[in-house]
Amino acid sequence: MTANMTISRSKRILTSLKGYRSATPDDAERIGSMRILEPAEELIGIYNNPPGSALAEIAVTTERLCLYTAGEQIRNLKYRDIKAISAGEEGLGSRTISVTRHDGTTCNVEVAGGEGRFRDSMAFIQFLDRVVVDLQRIG
Repeated sequence: MTANMTISRSKRILTSLKGYRSATPDDAERIGSMRILEPAEELIGIYNNPPGSALAEIAVTTERLCLYTAGEQIRNLKYRDIKAISAGEEGLGSRTISVTRHDGTTCNVEVAGGEGRFRDSMAFIQFLDRVVVDLQRIG
């Protein structure tokens, strides 16, 4: 049930972003997602940050975001672990998202695409917020 809701949220919120696309079997093989995905988890899409960004891409799955630099997975951010989401220090024009986990740790996620006030980070904040609310609602 939550997987379908997460897939639906990604399609409605993230597909309009220039750097986002639906995942292909080649993506799964290229990033090695088959080794990291949990048994009912699906790879939904890939967000590519613009060239020169520290974080190369974000793999969006039904359970988490997988953050990569140059093909190496550096962090996992499970939706169930998220307590709060906010724009980085620059506010609405921010190229980063600040995510606070239930254990109190904070993770900054670079989402550098977009123009002016229409930053891709704002769409990711909306996506993560909706997914976290969905998870809280179903328990």
